[in-house]
Amino acid sequence: MNPPDESLPTNPFQTGARPCALLVDDEPSIRSIMTLVLDKLGYSVSAVASSEEGLKMAGKPAGERFDLLITDLVMPGMNGKDFARKIVEITPSTKVIFMSGFPEAVAIGLGIDLHKDCFLKKPASLEALRGAIAALCGELPPAE
Repeated sequence: MNPPDESLPTNPFQTGARPCALLVDDEPSIRSIMTLVLDKLGYSVSAVASSEEGLKMAGKPAGERFDLLITDLVMPGMNGKDFARKIVEITPSTKVIFMSGFPEAVAIGLGIDLHKDCFLKKPASLEALRGAIAALCGELPPAE
């Protein structure tokens, strides 16, 4: 894995540009709600239904750089943990939030460290998501 690019700010809200989020969830209702929430928090959102679609977006030669990845853990095909690992290999500065509607034991079984990784239980509230972003970026996104 490549070392993080030190020239990039840790907090995407410090750049002045709208930060980009990649949202991956196989449930259309979760994608819709989370897209609205992330937009309210100031993110430009790309929402896809599978890790394969997300990898296609991130792997294009002129692929979008994502400041934040929010991924479901349990999906058909590649699970969220393996998918996040691939995205971080492409863009090491990407911050990752894992989500699941399954019990925490399932997350642990997929390799999530509840003390180290950022994990939210679905459905996550606006405040839970803001708190997770603050923990990852060191600052809350501006409230609207």
